[in-house]
Amino acid sequence: IQPLDQAYYELRKNVNREVESTHLDLDQTGNYDPQEEVKQKALLLNKAKARKKKAKKPTTPKQKIRKYIVRLPFKAIGNVLNVTDGEQNWPDDWSVLDSDQELEMKERQKHRNLRVPKPRGYKRQVPIPDPAGKLDDLTGHPMARGCKDCRKVGRGCSMVKNGEWPCAECEEDGIDCYPIIEPKIKGKCQRCEELGEDNFCSFEELGEEQGDMCDQCFDTGYDDCIAPPAPGYKAERVDLDLILYGPGRKWLQCTHCRQQGKRCSLKKMTEKPPCKGCRRKKIACTFYDVVTRETSVKGKKKATLPPEDEDSYQAGPSKDSYGAFTPVAPGSDFFSPEDLLDLEEEDEDEFVREPTPEAEMEDAQGRRGILTKINTCFAHPIKFDLFTETSECSFCEMPMFGFVGHFEKTVHVLKWHNEIGYGEMAAGHLEEHGPTSMCEQCIMSRVQVVYCPDPGHVIELIDDSTAINDHDDAMDALIEAKTGSMEYFYQLQRWCSMCFSLASFKCCNEQPSLLGTSTEEVMQDGCGLRLCVSCETRLREEFEGETSALAAALDMEPKWKEDDIERKDNPPRADVGFLVKDGLLM
Repeated sequence: IQPLDQAYYELRKNVNREVESTHLDLDQTGNYDPQEEVKQKALLLNKAKARKKKAKKPTTPKQKIRKYIVRLPFKAIGNVLNVTDGEQNWPDDWSVLDSDQELEMKERQKHRNLRVPKPRGYKRQVPIPDPAGKLDDLTGHPMARGCKDCRKVGRGCSMVKNGEWPCAECEEDGIDCYPIIEPKIKGKCQRCEELGEDNFCSFEELGEEQGDMCDQCFDTGYDDCIAPPAPGYKAERVDLDLILYGPGRKWLQCTHCRQQGKRCSLKKMTEKPPCKGCRRKKIACTFYDVVTRETSVKGKKKATLPPEDEDSYQAGPSKDSYGAFTPVAPGSDFFSPEDLLDLEEEDEDEFVREPTPEAEMEDAQGRRGILTKINTCFAHPIKFDLFTETSECSFCEMPMFGFVGHFEKTVHVLKWHNEIGYGEMAAGHLEEHGPTSMCEQCIMSRVQVVYCPDPGHVIELIDDSTAINDHDDAMDALIEAKTGSMEYFYQLQRWCSMCFSLASFKCCNEQPSLLGTSTEEVMQDGCGLRLCVSCETRLREEFEGETSALAAALDMEPKWKEDDIERKDNPPRADVGFLVKDGLLM
């Protein structure tokens, strides 16, 4: 390598070369900054561009634009009115803001709503889908307690009324019933049910913890895992009465007693309001938080109740701890002393509504009577004819007709002046089913019970070893019996003459039969009266053996209606009124 004749840069002159140093350098001469040259070149380039741009721009004198300002001699401008009729003439979509400002205001409000802090524990409610596709959300709709098939078809579902699963409509059609609101605890899924009773489904063991699919369908890759509710499922309903006044309420004593500092008569959570004080004052017995006021006592704040004054309350509404207004009664500053005295006094003359006058009308057959309403299970006028054949008798044609008839409903009828019948006017059974008829056999068998000869009914216990004691088996035997046969009438006698129970007692008073066709008198054992244990007890204890009085009392009770899917009580029979001495049959 040839040595250089000239060094790259000049050595520093004021450094002691005899002192060895590797890190200390205090000399400021000879420092070199490579970036400084780049900055200087860029600065010179920018100045050259500015001079070039300024040279090309034409220099034109600035013109002065004159503005014509018009001042109107009005102090203020109000609403724009139509001079002819004095009405506002603004369009429907008019706004004080223009379109751009409106959009900007909406965007601000949208972002402002997003910044509103949510309360603690806030969860967005998941909408309930509508199987029929008519509504976006079924939340709060009564139909949400029903099943999917009834909603799709558009019919009423029994689960909406009583909440019991499955609904009666799906059971009648023989199809699976799936509630609209998915149950938390499910039974065996549809696929596991098809595999057989011995097949195990994880829904039966884990219940609510299982999730949306059972383990068997998940392992096999079967996506369509549909499980009905577990046995005993019932659609839940919110009972506001139970929340406000039930044993789980917040306060034991009512709001009024706590405000006045009095002792409330409610001592336990199980006692249902109102208390004695609220009942005496005829005010609402509520359980809200008491509104208190703070007073300063020697520098300390003390919570005190309102003054104990029976005739004065707070003058206006106030908010409780939840921010809701507590209903309070107005005080004496709102009412005058005369008004308060008038409120305490009871009205001497009680207002009694005058009865609606009865309307007299005439039907198409020329029979006159009074227009009224009755509850009945039959089509009127009923045809009581001794010459009616058994095949034309409504009671012989269908075994259950004496029990339910055409189901009870309220019918507008014309009560004839001779009091031997009714004529339907509206909302009855006649138009759909035709007139109700009763043959000689059915007529005289009931007359035999009504006019059981002296000494009257002799009630004894039925001793029949061949009798069927099961209610469902007895009902099947009655339905399967041939109409008008001896077996048919035997099966009818196994039921109570008053209600839907099997008979345990019968009348054994020997008497002549009213159905005897020969000239000789035919005797029969008893009048045909059959009673269950409950009806026999009522006949003996309440009505002292008067069958007609018991039948009249039961005839006033509600019968079986068409909407009654399953009644837990024991309703009276539809034909119980025919056993009354002054009834329609007699």
